[in-house]
Amino acid sequence: MLFLWHSMVDGDLQKKMAAHLAAAIKTLMAGYPAYSLLTGFIGTAWISKALSDNGMSEEAYRLLQYEGYPSWLYPVKNGATTIWERLNSYTVKDGFGENNSMNSFNHYSLEL
Repeated sequence: MLFLWHSMVDGDLQKKMAAHLAAAIKTLMAGYPAYSLLTGFIGTAWISKALSDNGMSEEAYRLLQYEGYPSWLYPVKNGATTIWERLNSYTVKDGFGENNSMNSFNHYSLEL
């Protein structure tokens, strides 16, 4: 993915790598729905840009628009107004639960 991000490949290899990346976010790991985030917020931004730069804006858009866990919109659907360090730290249904001992509810984010 970094090769695509930094334009270190071109031609057929670039197309194959972009297609492989798009396929990977559709299938992911067992137990996670397609277009779930399994990277940190920085890695996900790289994936989105790599997809968009290689003609796969629809896949990047679907990654952004997914609302289930884990996703960028999951915290928003649970009341977030800032970036959370952990996407599942609070839910409307379960409150803070047990997964917030090491968490920032106003986590910094750097522009890429």
